[in-house]
Amino acid sequence: MAACAHAAASLSPDKTVFSCFSSCKPTQSPTPTPAPRPQWKRLKRRERRQKRGKRGGIRARLGASPHKPAIPSIVLANIRSLDNKLDYIRLLCSSQRNVKDCCVFVFTETWLSDSVSDRAIQLDQLTWYRADRVVVAGGKTRGGGLCVYINDAWCRDAVAVCKHCSPVLEFMVIKCRPFYLPREYTAILVCAVYIPPSSNGNNRSEALNELYQHISEQQTAYPDAFLIVAGDFNHADLKSVFPKIQQHIDFPTRGNNTLDFVYTTQRGAYKAFPLPHLGASDHITVIR
Repeated sequence: MAACAHAAASLSPDKTVFSCFSSCKPTQSPTPTPAPRPQWKRLKRRERRQKRGKRGGIRARLGASPHKPAIPSIVLANIRSLDNKLDYIRLLCSSQRNVKDCCVFVFTETWLSDSVSDRAIQLDQLTWYRADRVVVAGGKTRGGGLCVYINDAWCRDAVAVCKHCSPVLEFMVIKCRPFYLPREYTAILVCAVYIPPSSNGNNRSEALNELYQHISEQQTAYPDAFLIVAGDFNHADLKSVFPKIQQHIDFPTRGNNTLDFVYTTQRGAYKAFPLPHLGASDHITVIR
């Protein structure tokens, strides 16, 4: 103890002096205090710098996956000669994404014949199905004709199950089994129809009765298929023979008249929008 007191006395006065007992004990570091949590300020909507999440709604989901719809999107047009409208169709597909991603293209009055080869009407990433007047016997030799294009990205399993041509009616039925199909449907039946404008009231009734018989046969063969009937009806109303079928075009397609129709068996299945004419065609183009 005397030695410790002597050592403490020998230190300079400006240094802190500890007792020998305290210098012998180990020093303990103080407990660290946690840093205060930052206080986040709730920004108002107009002050948010970055968008949060994704857009909702069925249209946004369909836009993100255009080739996986529950029912196919459709482009319908009376083109009055397909051979000289191919450049307009390519331009429309390259300039508008919704047309390029469309699943089914239905064209009436193609005016095709044996002199027009299949290679001449070929379009990129689309598979064609044609029904010419001269190919399907019906007593007519000029005009008319149907052509349906199926987008390969939507469906590669498609086949023409029925073609019909008579003096009062032309139609073709395509059965599609796409990659993505709702569980309640086994197939998609796309029926392209053209009724000549020269038909009078009796001829229209005859055409509708023929169409009803053939569609009923396809519905019997494929009872769980989703039916789409699209084309140029020229004042003929399919609801007169199919009371429960739904029509989805509510604007004029030629002048002040609505001649092109799209029918389905589901209410509210489509909402139609007009597109410009294809070349010199007197019918506007309809997309659904």
